[in-house]
Amino acid sequence: MVNDKNHKEKEGLDINIEVFGLTHVGMVREANEDSFLIANISKHLSDMTNDLRNHKLEEGGTIFLVCDGMGGAVAGEVASRMAVDTILEIMEREPFPHSHDELVRRMDAAIKEASERIFVSSRMDIQKRGMGTTVTLAALIDDRLFVGQVGDSRCYLMRKDTIYRITKDQSLMNQLLESGQLKEEELKDFEYSNVILQAAGTQKNVVPEFTFVDLKEGDLVLLCSDGLHSMVADETIAYTLLNASSVEEACQQLIDLANKGGGTDNISVIVARFTGKSLKPPDDSPIMYQRYIISPQSQSQVSSYGNNSKEEKGWDFPEITVNDDKSDE
Repeated sequence: MVNDKNHKEKEGLDINIEVFGLTHVGMVREANEDSFLIANISKHLSDMTNDLRNHKLEEGGTIFLVCDGMGGAVAGEVASRMAVDTILEIMEREPFPHSHDELVRRMDAAIKEASERIFVSSRMDIQKRGMGTTVTLAALIDDRLFVGQVGDSRCYLMRKDTIYRITKDQSLMNQLLESGQLKEEELKDFEYSNVILQAAGTQKNVVPEFTFVDLKEGDLVLLCSDGLHSMVADETIAYTLLNASSVEEACQQLIDLANKGGGTDNISVIVARFTGKSLKPPDDSPIMYQRYIISPQSQSQVSSYGNNSKEEKGWDFPEITVNDDKSDE
């Protein structure tokens, strides 16, 4: 176990965030049940203004959130919106987190509170019974990005010409794939591909899984609902991120690609670029899948995926290197 250390002092911290987000109903659905959020917590700023689209990381940190609602009629939209509103409310509470441990605990509390509120609301209205939402919440107060995961929305990291999945899908398909009961070539025809193992609100209590990665100069981070990653291959996502002239253009191109591929679901994307003197230059070291474990006691530990021993190395993130000369569409 490696004990968590307090994050770097904010004085002199130089990290700039260029970020944009878009959501689209897709080509088939009548309603958009996705919701997303970008927020500069210090400034209580969550409107897509120029001040938010390009801002310095400050004391309260910055969060990105994608929620993919489910439940039919308007229930999915209600669930994802409730999750966004609840998580923002709790993340904005002062005093702001001043260590990695405090930040992850705040994220954990926010996701669990959102799940409980959605669950209680669904119990009070028969038309909303069973409503829920995925939650992929990314947050940072320094150069370490933490991601909390419930469901099968995703977070990716693009470093230089290589893309990594920072999250693991909490889905039946991924569970069977990792256990060896399902093969890669069988994924396309797997009839239960939309079954997820947990969702905020479908049960009162959820257990978010937390991972983290240390950001480097020029890193791109993508959060998206499965309306993107089920329609567009990781190779094509990587090529688009690598070649887009801005984060706004990247968002629009990714949504266009998902719709071109069929647009069978709602699509939400957030793309953020990180620069600044406080970020180290990128290198070619493999990025490990590192879970952040919240202990029952006052301290949390960092562990590699699947093993709590510091002697065990974590698994590499799934990675794809992009040839800049052509797209693999």
